[in-house]
Amino acid sequence: MSSLKAIGEALKFCNTSVDLNRVHPLVRFLVSARICVIFMTVYAVSIGGLLAYLAGSFDPLLFTVILVLFVLLHLADNLLNDLSDHGKGIDTAGYVRVSYAPHPVMQGLLSTGVIKSYVAVSLFASALLALYLGLTRSPLVPILAGIGGFIMLGYSGIPIDLKRLGLGEIGVFIVWGVVMAGGTYTALTGRPPVMEALIYAPYGIVVSLVLIGKHLDKYEMDRMKGVKTLPVRLGFGRTLLLARVISISAPILAVSGIYLYTGSPLALLVLLAYPASYTAYRAFTLGRPREKPMDWRIWPLWFAAWSYLALDALGRYLVLSLLSIVLYHAMGIVVSMVVVVFTVVMGIKDLKASRWYIERFLSGW
Repeated sequence: MSSLKAIGEALKFCNTSVDLNRVHPLVRFLVSARICVIFMTVYAVSIGGLLAYLAGSFDPLLFTVILVLFVLLHLADNLLNDLSDHGKGIDTAGYVRVSYAPHPVMQGLLSTGVIKSYVAVSLFASALLALYLGLTRSPLVPILAGIGGFIMLGYSGIPIDLKRLGLGEIGVFIVWGVVMAGGTYTALTGRPPVMEALIYAPYGIVVSLVLIGKHLDKYEMDRMKGVKTLPVRLGFGRTLLLARVISISAPILAVSGIYLYTGSPLALLVLLAYPASYTAYRAFTLGRPREKPMDWRIWPLWFAAWSYLALDALGRYLVLSLLSIVLYHAMGIVVSMVVVVFTVVMGIKDLKASRWYIERFLSGW
């Protein structure tokens, strides 16, 4: 029961009240690797897979392998970043990263050897698949994989420190947009993702918003430590403005992209992401509270939490919109409408949740 409770809490809050030294080693690993954020990878790969199906080329087994490997790489990226930042003296007692979720290195949850071995195996397995797909599908696949690997290592400072150069947010957009969504499409179809960018680009932008939010939460500490993230380079006020623009424009861009790509009015389902997007917009407008709000589980994160809420909503409705279009072409209007009704019901629940969030946390202070 303790292991199930730890996973359940970690998926919601990135943290758990359970003693991780008393849970199953796999559970300890997943919580330490921040399993809470893997949905952003699931959405990205699913977008690529659904676009490939619409293009008439979908292999369920290959899609599953790609999805699993990208999830494993995402967890590896989280662990490598923690290991690197701890080694550089960035992750120290009192730093934001140490406060909102278990730190695998500082808390002794995972050894350095285990982390390095896991990262190496994940990268090696992914490289093998990329080479295979490069020979059998498209030479573009290993190129995209190489770009993704470079950004993954670069965000942790290997061989250059993208985070300190203020390029981490751009790197995240490239990885979750071009590499994951676009790369999945290319691996399944053998074709480059050109027009598909209309759909995966808005999603990739909102993934970068999550990192912008997290770096805003760490703004003062990063500035003092000399970690020149994009918010540190742009300035706090300009970054808040950028975040507001992304929050409010991303759903419109996604709807436009799906409609231009498919011609289907089912693209409008993505507008159901707007309550969450507006909630994030409101958070970036009001700013950050001086003290931890009552019942807020992941303090000192604030902007990152609202950004992830917007990302989760956009990812879900983008995938459901594409799925309804796929089902319409594959099985007809009846099956497609089942997904549409389910999506609308979910949207109503999200609207109620967003109202509650605003009343509870974002009504001004």
